[in-house]
Amino acid sequence: MRHRFLPLLLSAASLGVFVATGRGATTSSGPENAFRTGAALRFSPEVEEESQALRQSLFKNPSLGVIEPRSRPQTLPARPRTPAAPQPSRPPARSPVIAPPPQPREISLAIRELTLQPAVSTPYDRYSGTVRTVIARVNREPPSMTRVRALMDEAHDFRYRMAHPYLAALPENTAAARAGDCKAKALWLYDQLGDSSAFYVIGKTFKGAKSNHAWLYWRCDSRWWILDPTNRSTPIPADSIPNNRYEPWYSFGKGGAYRHRVSWIGLVNSAPGAPAVSAPGSRARVARK
Repeated sequence: MRHRFLPLLLSAASLGVFVATGRGATTSSGPENAFRTGAALRFSPEVEEESQALRQSLFKNPSLGVIEPRSRPQTLPARPRTPAAPQPSRPPARSPVIAPPPQPREISLAIRELTLQPAVSTPYDRYSGTVRTVIARVNREPPSMTRVRALMDEAHDFRYRMAHPYLAALPENTAAARAGDCKAKALWLYDQLGDSSAFYVIGKTFKGAKSNHAWLYWRCDSRWWILDPTNRSTPIPADSIPNNRYEPWYSFGKGGAYRHRVSWIGLVNSAPGAPAVSAPGSRARVARK
């Protein structure tokens, strides 16, 4: 019985050796090839050729396959900060000093020719608000003598009327009423002239007069003229009158208030207090009081 199964065992063993060594792969069926072991596949000539070709294509340039490690940037120690030097404190900027504008040539001429002295204050300051307002707003070209004569004739035709013993009426009110005293007529004429070189004057029509009077000083053709629309209808050359007529005390102009020479020489104590009103005169002569 033992000898009967011995050939069968030898045949099975030889078959296992034959399959393990890969021999007879050409005669084995498809299902048998599917059960090849990993060792048989690893040592297969086809697989060996494919793996060698793959290695040659991947590592043809060995430098491409080498990844160099990145060098980390060296961290330098932080430098100690040097404290900034304190800036020197600058003094506050000063506002530029604006020099007063030079006096116009007309004012300089008036100071020299009319013997004017700038006055810080006058006895008429409390009553001169209207006068200063009108003077501040005039700024036109000097009129012609023909124009001045026409204006004087018009102002001389205004009725005489005193609205206030010390205050001059506004030129608008004088023109609307067609009336006014010496202060109002002189101020109306100043406004109509529009000449910033003219002066509004307070003084006396003659030396020793009890009441005060108001008129204008106006320069034309290198000559000063007296414009007195209350008593005259035409200008009077200032250098043609005697010394005892038209005595000026204070004048008001673009440059401020001025004191005349008559008030320099010991007459300040008897200077007039407030401008009074002179009586209206005729066209031919100066009214006296």
